[in-house]
Order: sequence, then C-alpha cells, then structure tokens
Amino acid sequence: MYSDIYVLIQWMITLMDNGKTTTIYIMRHGQTEDNVLRFIQGHNDSPLTREGIDATRGRAKMLNGIMFDAIFCSDLERTRKSLEIVLEELDINAIVNYCSDLREIDFGQLSGRNFDAVKDIILLHKKQTQRHYADGESGDFFNKRVLGFVETVLGEREGETILFMTHFGVIESILTHYSIRLDDRLNTKNYDMGVLYFNKKGVSHKWI
Repeated sequence: MYSDIYVLIQWMITLMDNGKTTTIYIMRHGQTEDNVLRFIQGHNDSPLTREGIDATRGRAKMLNGIMFDAIFCSDLERTRKSLEIVLEELDINAIVNYCSDLREIDFGQLSGRNFDAVKDIILLHKKQTQRHYADGESGDFFNKRVLGFVETVLGEREGETILFMTHFGVIESILTHYSIRLDDRLNTKNYDMGVLYFNKKGVSHKWI
C-alpha cells in the first residue's frame, strides 16, 4: 500500500513540474429512493426520485459551455441515469467511459439495511480500514481502487478537462486523500458538485 502511495506522490510531483492543469469536475448522482429511506446502497441500485432528477438537471445547466475532453461514469444505474440527464441538458461530444472503479464501496451484507441501524459498524470500518465488510470490500481496497483510477486518468489525460459522475464514498476518498475538507452538503444533497485542479502549484478545489 505504501509503495502505491509513493508512486502516486512521485507522479504528482512530475505532473506539477510541467505547468499543465488537469481539471476534474466531480458530480454525485441524484437523490435515489433508497437515499430518502436511508438505506445503504453500495453496489445495489435504486431509482432516482423526482427531486433527484430535477436537481441533477439544474446542476447540469451549470456545466453549460464547459468543453469536456472525457467523461467517466460509475457503471451503476443511478449514476448512469444521472449522467443521462446531464447529457440531455448539454451539447457534449466527449466519449463516455463507464467504469466499475468509480463504484461506491461494496458494503456486502450491509447493503439494503437502514443506515441508522448499522451506523456503528460503518464507523468502525472507517476507523479500521483494513476490515472487510462481510461479502464486501475493505476501506483500504476501496481507496486503492479509487485512487489508482484517478492516477491512471491523470496520467493519460494530462491537461484536459474531465467529468466524473460517481458516489459519495468515491468523492470522500478522493478529497480526503488530497487533504480537502469534505463539504457537509454532500451528506444531504446528492447532486452537489466540485472541481479539482491539478497543476504545478499543487491540488486545489472549489464547490460549485
């Protein structure tokens, strides 16, 4: 694990030295029925609510005029549907890549259960990231999956403008890795969106 982090840091130093800025817009899927019920989804899926559809459409309009070179979307249905709404609102010619690496963490046997009923178990796994959820992933494996994907995209798409359509856990993993404070709005508004800038000055972020 530490060797992987070292490679990522070395790669980031190289990227920052060349003067190019890679911009990644990160958007969470719209609110789902399970979000409203506070059910854990993980790799399970649930339909978007009307609020989720309308809010995603509103967020999409804020991206109007941005020329994306590439789009990467989790291959789960709630993110696919959210991206479909975004693409309906915008005139984007970028190729869409559906990726399992942008999936939410696999909560295993906790999937489908009420969050409040198993909150203590989830908090324990967040503190002890080597623990695997029963029939699911560990936090360490999840973070390695997500950050490895980010590293690959940055290496192949240097200097480009990119859109990620993904999940809360993925956004949390990325922002935590780069020591960026997670916005409390993400806990209540699934459709919040942020931008990451990678250049020679370092990594910066803003919420939209």
